Amino acid sequence: MAYKYNRYSEVIDWFALQKKINEKYTGGRGHFFPRKAIVTAFLGENVGFEKNKVRPAIVVSVDSNNQTSGNVAIVPLTKEENKIDRTTGKPVSKRLLASQYKLFKSKYGKLNHNSIVQCEDVRIVSKARIGDVIDFIDDADMKQISKRLKYFFGI
Repeated sequence: MAYKYNRYSEVIDWFALQKKINEKYTGGRGHFFPRKAIVTAFLGENVGFEKNKVRPAIVVSVDSNNQTSGNVAIVPLTKEENKIDRTTGKPVSKRLLASQYKLFKSKYGKLNHNSIVQCEDVRIVSKARIGDVIDFIDDADMKQISKRLKYFFGI
């Protein structure tokens, strides 16, 4: 069965943005994004169920890596409302996966929405994909996120 792909314009737009990112980026090891930072991440176009587009993400790699490497590990966020069935307006599932954690806009006012941290979608990305630092996760929430990462990786 042949795979049908009908998002050509999105891919063309992504390639154009990717070219701009690569042309403007002069950093690498010189840019430091600390663990616990909520950042804007340019994830591009997806394959299958990968997260895509521009979205907030949390830097989860250790600071020693974040200072010396041109890449960082991030966990993307998704809007809580993405867990709602758009036809009925009701929640798809009241329970989060064991690899997910909820952040509240009331606690992190710089987030636009209540957000789900999706530890099952952890990614290693170039620092060129990272935009602004939006906010920082507190120690208690970071401990819960780390717990879910350990669950996901089976460690």
